[in-house]
Amino acid sequence: MKRRKGSSSVSPTSRRQSVDAVVSFFLKETTVGTWTLDPHDSSISISEEFKNLHRFENKPSETTLKEFLTWIPVKTALKLKKAIKSLAEEGKEFELRYAVDTEGGERINILQRGTIIRTRRGKPPIIMGMCTNDVPANAQELSLSAQREEYMATLFHDLKNPLLGMNNVLRIMREGRLGNISDDQSIALEQLIESNAQLVSMIQNVVEVYRFERSVDEVTLENTNLLNALSSCIASIVPVARERQIAISTEFPKGPVTVFANKNALRRLWQNILDNALKFTPADGSIVVRALLHNSHVTVEIEDTGPGIPEDEQKVLFKRFKQSSAGKQSMSGTGLGLYLCKKIVTAHGGEISCTSRRGKGTVFSVTLPKATA
Repeated sequence: MKRRKGSSSVSPTSRRQSVDAVVSFFLKETTVGTWTLDPHDSSISISEEFKNLHRFENKPSETTLKEFLTWIPVKTALKLKKAIKSLAEEGKEFELRYAVDTEGGERINILQRGTIIRTRRGKPPIIMGMCTNDVPANAQELSLSAQREEYMATLFHDLKNPLLGMNNVLRIMREGRLGNISDDQSIALEQLIESNAQLVSMIQNVVEVYRFERSVDEVTLENTNLLNALSSCIASIVPVARERQIAISTEFPKGPVTVFANKNALRRLWQNILDNALKFTPADGSIVVRALLHNSHVTVEIEDTGPGIPEDEQKVLFKRFKQSSAGKQSMSGTGLGLYLCKKIVTAHGGEISCTSRRGKGTVFSVTLPKATA
């Protein structure tokens, strides 16, 4: 009997068997590390090459997604979980770079890509990850670049200490402990102290960016009271705000708000956004800080009454060395503050965004997952 045009003699069962055969081939025969995930029961099969690449010799070849994510660094696990979810729901393939530290002290750089295998009927029967050693072709050039960045990071770190020492001396002078000073001298000393504080903040941003980009220190996360960190940073800008006649108000829920975070990174995040708000808010303006609770996450909004940011500039705010036109005019930034904020928020599995209108002020929103019990 002749087959009709457009018909198929391949049954759904045969299609599934074909997919299984392809998956089996990738798990057993390829030279790259592979894993496959069944989205229906979250079971994962891992190839021997994957285990060898990650030095997971003692790990099972069959496991669950939840268990699998505990084998890699926390911030990488958060990114991978999010990428897998987007792949399963929207078909978005992903590429992820991360490092694994072995028990023997070896650091292995991994490049992982994720894709989805579909049958002809469009059903997503399987998700696949493939990974290799992340060794770029221009490794030597990158090595020299890394050395230069490490030198600069060390230099900036060493510059911070004399600035802090200078500020202590200036404060002692302003307080009159080294002799009486006039009102004009007090104002001049206060300006010097504020300028030094801006320099220290910029230096700290450079050092922190280096750490997040080079993974010098793995981010240690723990249950952290978000409102305590936020309140501490607000308190640090109150004296300057009061002097400039800028009102600061808060809208916080009652009780603690706990997130799984690194305390120092969290403070640096809030400090950068608050410093930005303070820098661009004119006299008699205001800054409002809100914390909004949701089922699984918390959103912090920092709103100012500054000049606002043009829409085309908002798209590049979180890129390296990018500044708004107002930021460039201020001559008091490196273009790394908001880039670092993006790095910190991403490392915590959150999101950061900006909404602004010229002449109407700016709102920075940061959403972080709540800590689970």
